[in-house]
Amino acid sequence: MKLGWIKWALLLVIAIPVAVLVVGYIILTSQDFEEIRRLAENEVQKATGRELRIEGPIDIALSLTPAIRLEGIRFANAPDGSAEDMARAERLEVQVALLPLLQSEIEVQRFVLVDADILLETDAEGRANWDFGQDTTEGEEQPAEPASDDGTQGEPQLPRLEAVTIENARVTWRDGRSGESLALSIQEAQLSETENQLNLQISGAYQELPFELEGQVGAPAMILSGADVPVDLEGHLAETTFAVEGLLTAPNENPGADLQITLDGSDLPALSRLAGQDLPDIGDYSLAGRFSYSGNVLTFEAVEGSLAESSFQADGQVAGLNEGVPRVEARLRGEGPALEALAALGGAEAPPLGAWMLDTALIAAPDGVTLSDLSAQVGENALTGQVELSLGGERPRLNARIASDFLDLTALMPEGSEEGGSEGSSGGGEDSPFVIPDTPLPLDALRTLDGEVELQVDRLRLPDELELESIDVLARLSAGDLTLEPRNLSFYEGQLSGLLRLDASQQPPALVSDLTLSGLNLGRLMSEREISDAMQGRLDARIDLAGRGNSPRALASSLNGESELEVGEGVISNRLLAIVGSGLNEIMNPLFGEQDTTSLHCVISQITFEDGVATNRAALIDTSTFSLAGSGRVDLRDESLDMHFDTSSRVPALVSLAIPFNVRGTLKEPRFAPDPLGTAQRAAEMAGIAVAPPAALSAMLGMSETEAESENPCAVALEAEGAEPAETSAPQQQIEDLGRQLQENLPEDLEGAGDEIGRQLRGLFGD
Repeated sequence: MKLGWIKWALLLVIAIPVAVLVVGYIILTSQDFEEIRRLAENEVQKATGRELRIEGPIDIALSLTPAIRLEGIRFANAPDGSAEDMARAERLEVQVALLPLLQSEIEVQRFVLVDADILLETDAEGRANWDFGQDTTEGEEQPAEPASDDGTQGEPQLPRLEAVTIENARVTWRDGRSGESLALSIQEAQLSETENQLNLQISGAYQELPFELEGQVGAPAMILSGADVPVDLEGHLAETTFAVEGLLTAPNENPGADLQITLDGSDLPALSRLAGQDLPDIGDYSLAGRFSYSGNVLTFEAVEGSLAESSFQADGQVAGLNEGVPRVEARLRGEGPALEALAALGGAEAPPLGAWMLDTALIAAPDGVTLSDLSAQVGENALTGQVELSLGGERPRLNARIASDFLDLTALMPEGSEEGGSEGSSGGGEDSPFVIPDTPLPLDALRTLDGEVELQVDRLRLPDELELESIDVLARLSAGDLTLEPRNLSFYEGQLSGLLRLDASQQPPALVSDLTLSGLNLGRLMSEREISDAMQGRLDARIDLAGRGNSPRALASSLNGESELEVGEGVISNRLLAIVGSGLNEIMNPLFGEQDTTSLHCVISQITFEDGVATNRAALIDTSTFSLAGSGRVDLRDESLDMHFDTSSRVPALVSLAIPFNVRGTLKEPRFAPDPLGTAQRAAEMAGIAVAPPAALSAMLGMSETEAESENPCAVALEAEGAEPAETSAPQQQIEDLGRQLQENLPEDLEGAGDEIGRQLRGLFGD
C-alpha cells in the first residue's frame, strides 16, 4: 500500500487548518467566525469531495504565531462506508509561524488533537475510504493537486511539526473483504521535528494490549519524498519489549527495509489476542536478527531466538513475495533441554523426550519442502539424512534417506502405550470368542501419500524391549500399494530378508509375505528379555503367505501358502516348558524328569495354509528325555482347533507316563484332554504288555519305529518332508489289536478279560 493516505491525513488535519488560520487572520477584523467556519468547510469539500462540519466554537489568537482552536469537528466517511463519519474530534488546536509562510513553508509550532476517532476502512471491492477521488459524482471535477513552484501540479507542501500533542485518540482499521478489524488507542502522544527527524513518544493500546513507543524516525517530508528513512524505535507491547533500528528504503513507490530487530518477553499468553488463539505460558522468549527487504526478497541474517528454554538460529531468504510464489531457502539450527515443551506450543501432549537438536538446510515452496544435510537428535535418538515432500502431484510424495546409530521408538511413544493397548487391539474383547481382532486396518492413509523411504539403523528399540540391529529397509508406497523390503535386518543375531507387500489399491486389500529368518539366537533373546537363562539354540523360519482383507481376522481367514520353523540342537529349561505347556501339566510335567534343563535335539513346524485353514504337515519337539509330535489343523476362519499330539519318553521309568493328547476348542479357549488310545496303551502297560512308545510318533511322521527311536527323529522328519504319511489303522482298529495282544499275553486264569478291555476301550469312541 502506498503512503498517499498520509499525505491526505496531513493535508486534512494540519495544512487546511493552517490555511483557514491565515485567511481567518486576515478577516479577523470583521470578527465573523461564521465566515471562517464556511471557509474551512468549503476548502475541505474542494480538497476531498467530503463534507466537513465544525459544530463547536472557533477561537483565533493573534500574534506572529497565530493559533486557531476548533471544537466539534466531524469529517464524512465515503458514501458506502460502514459509519457516517471517517473522523471526528472534540478539539483541534493549531499554531503556526507567519514569517515562514512568506517562503511557502508551513511551520507548525503547536498541534493539539483531543478525543479524536478515526476510521480507516475498505469496502467489499477493496476501495479505501481515504481515496477521496472516488467520491466525486458525475459532472464534478476531481480535486486538483496543489501546484509546485514551477507551476506544475505536484505534491502538497507538508508542514514542519515542532510540537504535536495527541490525547485520547482512537484509530480503527477495518477490512471490508475479510471483516478483520484492528484497533489502536492513543492515550498520549508527543511528537517533535528536528533536522529531518521526527522524535516521538507514544503510549496507548493496540488490540486492547497496552504499549509504549519512543524514538526517532524520518520526518514526514522525508517519508513522502521517497528518500531512505532512518528508524530507531524501542518500546513494549504487553510484557514484550522490542527495538527496531535501521532504514526504510524508498517507502513511497517500492518500499524496502534494512532493520535490526530485537524482542524479549516473559508473558506469551498476554499476546493470545493477537495470535487469535490461547498461547501457552512458556516462560522467557526472545528474538534478534537483521531483516532486509527489497522488492521481491526478504533476507534474514544472524537471527537468534529462544523459546521454552530452547534456542534457535536461522540465516536465509524468502524470495518471490511479489509474484505470489514465495520460496524459502534457509539454514536452521536449534537445540533445547526438553522437546515436549515445544510440542505443547502446538497443543500436542508428548511424553518426556529429553534434550533435542536440529541442524538442516531448508527449501520450502508452495509445491514442496526439502530438508537436506539433516542432523537431528531427541534424547538418545539421533539421525541424519534428507527428507523431501513434493506437493505438486496427484498425491503428496515423500522421499527420504535416513540413517541412525540408535533409535528408541519406545521413548517417543506416549506413556502407557507399551502396556498392551485396548482389548480391541488384541482381539474382540472379553465378550468376543475370537483372539484375532476384526478391527479395520487404517488403510485409507496408504492411499493419501506416495513415496520411497530408505532407513538404515544400527540399533532399533521396539516396544516390549525388543531390539533390531543392522537394519537396511526400503519402503515404497504408490497409490496405496505398500512394499517393505528388508535388505538387511538382524534380530538377536538372526538375519531377516525377503519382501512384505500390502496393496490397498485393491478391494479387498491384498497381503503378500515372502520372508526368511535364519540364525535367531534364542538363548540371547530369552536371556535379554529375562525369560530364561537356560535356553540355547538357533531358530530358522520361512513365511510364504498371501491373503486378502480389511482387518487382521479377514486376512487370516483367507491365508494361502506355507510356513516353516526349525530349531537345531540346544538346551531348554524345563521350567519354561512347564510355562509354555500350561494346561497340560498332568500330561507333560512327568516327562521332564528331575533335571532343570533338557537337551534339545530339534523343534520342527511345517504348516500349509489353504483358504484360512492351517494344517500341520509336521510338528515335532525332540529332546534327550522326550519327544512330542503333533498333527491336525487350525481353522482361522472361526479359530477352531483340531489337533492331536503324541508323546514318548527316552527314560525307561517315564515310558508309561507318555500318553497322547488332543487339543480341541478355539484359540481363545483351547481344551486339552488325554487321547483315549493313550489310555488304552497305559492299560496295556499295566497288564505287562510291551507296546513301543514311538509307535504313534512313527505313524505321525511317516517313519518306521526304528527311525522314530533314532538319536534325532528330527533329521528323519526333515528328510521325509513331502512324503505321504504312513497309513495307520483307525483308533477302533488299534484298540481291537491292543485287545488281541492282551488276550494273547494274559495268564490263563485271566483269559477272556482282553475281550472285555477291548470292548470298554471302544466305548471311549462311542462305538
